[in-house]
Amino acid sequence: MKGTGSRAGLVSILQLLSQRPYEVLRAHERWTDRQRARRIDAARLVQSFSRPANLDADQLPILVPERPVEHSVDVYENRLLKTFYDQVDMRLRAVIRALERQNAETLTEAGQRLLHRLTAARRTAGFLDDVSEITEPPSRVTMVLLKRGEYRAALEGLLELRRRALVQLHEPAIGAPLANLPFLYQSWGVLEAVIVVLELAGDLGYQVRKESLSRRGPGELWIQLLRDGDPAIVLTHPKTQAVARLIPQRRYSANVAGVHSVSFAQIPDIALELTANGRTAIYIFDPKYKLQSEDLEGEDPHARPKKIDIDAMHSYRDAIRSQDGAHAVKYAAILYPGPDQAYGDGLAAIRARPSDPQGLEHSIRAALYPAFAWAATSADPEHA
Repeated sequence: MKGTGSRAGLVSILQLLSQRPYEVLRAHERWTDRQRARRIDAARLVQSFSRPANLDADQLPILVPERPVEHSVDVYENRLLKTFYDQVDMRLRAVIRALERQNAETLTEAGQRLLHRLTAARRTAGFLDDVSEITEPPSRVTMVLLKRGEYRAALEGLLELRRRALVQLHEPAIGAPLANLPFLYQSWGVLEAVIVVLELAGDLGYQVRKESLSRRGPGELWIQLLRDGDPAIVLTHPKTQAVARLIPQRRYSANVAGVHSVSFAQIPDIALELTANGRTAIYIFDPKYKLQSEDLEGEDPHARPKKIDIDAMHSYRDAIRSQDGAHAVKYAAILYPGPDQAYGDGLAAIRARPSDPQGLEHSIRAALYPAFAWAATSADPEHA
């Protein structure tokens, strides 16, 4: 708000621009009585003769199209400024509420004084009432931003504010003792799977239809994981209408319609369900922070996954079926700290170490790419 030695603060910017905001001449279309029209649009004039009920007794148009030109402040530079103000105002109000909860009276009063100054400065910049929301990232530099210091300061201030934004993982176990490390490892594995699915889907033209990872509040964005059975992400492909759902802790129950278990309930940590052309293919990833040797120090080339964990992958593949009873699981793998291991077609143990997230992401992408690519072109993941 106050700026720095080399950059004006938001309050000063609003006050300066209230006197001379950047504006452009912008034409807009309207139909006007021909007696009052001043700037008739010659290119569209012929439409006035074919418009229903628009001819008088002399076969002359009653209304004619015109393109009057008016001054408009609804431009990219002012949208940047409005976004800067909105985000500072929201952040400041959130800080004041936090200080009030802590009974920090002196700091609360200081925050309220800042808010009063900001509100007063915004009131003087009434032209922002006619400015719409920004529709593109604040990364484009224009001649106005280069030549007018007030707008340049607004862009620099907005970028600095965005760089300081904080995204928090809403997981109480983050502050727990390392005895809870397997659970934290599981949460990390889910986040890595989310990253790969989003990047892969974006590369192949899928679009996010729904996400339940984030929870927004005033000035806050919280990330929550492992909601039982609730899809974290739902993606669709606009061409083939293929649907991909990433579901942490998906429960496949017995004796239910649709995708189900033929025996006992199965609950994999991460299930990616890819539905296309009426069929569903399932890809399962289970983070397991344990080895057969239980030796987690360093990189043990002889370390192996536990038999019980690989058996669980067999169970997923054999038990989870589609509506018609066909096997639905095309790939099932544990994510663990040891080396990669393959167990025939569609079963694997994938090396997953937090010190090498790129390696894990590459392995997950390699497992999912064929099905995602095929569903984006042929709408049938069975042939991937």
